[in-house]
This record gives sequence, C-alpha cells and structure tokens, in this order.
Amino acid sequence: MDVDLAQERQKMVGVKNAAQSPATRSPLSVSRVLMVKLLQLTALMSKPKETDADFKCFSFEFNKSKNKFYEKAETTCKRKKGSAIMCSKPKASATATTYTNKDGCGPCAGETKDSGCEECSAESCNKIPIKCVQGTDGKADATDCTELTATKCSKPKFIEHTGFSKGNYACGVCAGDTKDKTCEECDGNTDAGCNTPVKTGADFKCYTYKYNTTSKTYSQADTTCKRLSTSDILCNMPFAKNITEEYTNTDGCGACTGETKKKEQCKECNTALCNKLDMS
Repeated sequence: MDVDLAQERQKMVGVKNAAQSPATRSPLSVSRVLMVKLLQLTALMSKPKETDADFKCFSFEFNKSKNKFYEKAETTCKRKKGSAIMCSKPKASATATTYTNKDGCGPCAGETKDSGCEECSAESCNKIPIKCVQGTDGKADATDCTELTATKCSKPKFIEHTGFSKGNYACGVCAGDTKDKTCEECDGNTDAGCNTPVKTGADFKCYTYKYNTTSKTYSQADTTCKRLSTSDILCNMPFAKNITEEYTNTDGCGACTGETKKKEQCKECNTALCNKLDMS
C-alpha cells in the first residue's frame, strides 16, 4: 500500500474517534470532516502509480512431444518506477514443472531459479539462442551461439573433386562475399546444428595432363580427387594426343568442361586412373 494512502486512512480513523468522543460530538461537523477526508482518500486511491518505460522479454511454451520449451512470442512488460528490467527463461534441461513462469517478464517464479529457470537483466535477453556446429573440422557437437541475434549457421563449402574450402564452422552468416563460393549458410534452430559437414566418399585418383608448347607433348601425373558420398568416380583426359589448346580441363578429376566432350576434344571414364592417354 502507498505510504500517502496509509497516512490518510490513519488520519480518518483519528478524526472518527475524535468525533465520537463526548467533547467533540456534533453530527453536522463530523459529517463534513469525514466527507472531506473521504474525498481526499478517494483522490489518493485513484491517483495513477508512477511507472518506468516498458520493456520486452520473450515468452515460452512447452512442447510435450519434444519435452522442450520453445519461444512463443516477444512480450511487452510493465514495471513500477524504479524497478529494474528483468526477464526469465527456461534452462535447456527445464521441464513443465521446473519452469512455471506464465511469461518471460520478471524474476523466476517461486523456487524455480537455478533448477529450471534463469534470469537476466536486459531487454529481450532471455531469447533462446540457435545451435551451430563450431570449430575448424566440424566434428564437435552443436552448441548454443553466444550472439543471441544469430539466425544462420555457416560452414566451409565442399568443392567436388577438390574438397572442403578453407574456413570454420560457425554461428552467423558467411564472411564477406564468400557465400556460395567457399562458404555455405543454413537457417539455424534451437534443436540441432544445421551446419554439419557433408558426407564424403573415398578419394580416388586420376591422371592430370598439362600440354608443353615447347616439346609439343603432354606431361602426365596422377592426382587425388575428392568426392561426395553420392558422387561416382569420374576422370577426364584429352580426346587424343594431338588435341592441345582445345582440351581445357586443369586436372583429370571429374567431367569434361563445357562442350569439349561433345566436340571430341575431351573424353571421360569412370574408374580410378582410367584416363591414361596413349602417347604413341
């Protein structure tokens, strides 16, 4: 109860007691005094309480089939003047009985703090972060992102026959203009990391050819080719030893470039080291 309101009520009790004493008993005067005090008390009761600016917190709902809390909506929270901003959220291990807040505004309910509920003291600080695989090799389990605003996960792009591009598995978007070139993005979620490494198949070898304009012959060397688990072995080679500038592949892994196969400037085969060029 407000201090001013309590004081006015106490004054009214004193006035009433005084009015009821034999020395001061006068019905008309007592009624007037009580009416004035009643009006003052009513004014105090109807006086709006001072408030500070609204703030926002996320609210949550429990998914029984997954036994987990999910964000429901961002809620506007009201507060009295001088009250600190505070939000609550369910811990990762929380159940419907260990997190019982009806919304995310204010402190944890009852004795749930630390058991299934945790608090924070900034606007919208109780957002559940997405999970991403993080690190250099993609072998670690997905963990919560420290940046609450992150909505994407990223990872090195696998280039067929070349392998994984340089880069890290991380929270957030691809750096600079690397997206779809050496980096890939995916939409993050709070359940599992979307940026897990792609599955690869066993490496294989093909011969690679480079034409020497001085000796007018091809040099030949074997190279290791990388592939996805769903990709077949495929090598390429010059269509014949007299095909020179028309053969545009830079290594023997994979398919012929452009229309060079159709124009009989390049040919393909599908076993390891099958692309041995007849130099005779």
